[in-house]
Formats: sequence, C-alpha cells, structure tokens
Amino acid sequence: MYEFDIQLGETYYNEGFINVRKEFSDNFGEHNSYIKVQLNDGKTIFGKIDRNANENSSPRIRFQGDFHHEYVKWINQNFNLNDVLKIKHNSKYCLDFFK
Repeated sequence: MYEFDIQLGETYYNEGFINVRKEFSDNFGEHNSYIKVQLNDGKTIFGKIDRNANENSSPRIRFQGDFHHEYVKWINQNFNLNDVLKIKHNSKYCLDFFK
C-alpha cells in the first residue's frame, strides 16, 4: 500500500480519466480489467484499466457511463483546477481517492 498524487490540470479535471506514472505501472492490473475506486465521500465507482492509451503502456484509469458522471461531479465539487488529487493504492484492483 502506498500513496501518490496527481495534479488536476484541465484534462484530468474535466475528462473522466487519469494516467498512472510508469513507475507504478506494475502495481496495476492488466489491460481492460476493472478497478474499484472509493471516493472520500463514501461513494464507490469503477474504472477500467487501459494499457493501450499511453505509448509506454502505463495504465490509464477510465471512468465510463454513470461512473464517468459520478467521478467528474465529485472532482468538480471537491477540487479546483490545478488542485492535487491524492490516491491511495490498496491493491492492483482497488484505490482510494481523496483531497
């Protein structure tokens, strides 16, 4: 278990996905697997790991459908543009997001 940060620039703030740094790549599941994300307001959403989006095969966590709406809504209600999102890595398939 460890933590890392992502700065919420315009793309991460609005688009419903995050990229994971290459240094953490091996600690995430395989392409197209689902990952559980616990938001600090108690809601649980699910993302999909995309290892084809980045040239170095580092994971992109995509939130789709209703989970996309929940994620973007949570980000916009709890953060400002360029704030830092803190992520606790619990396992290959489970993360906590908080401020």
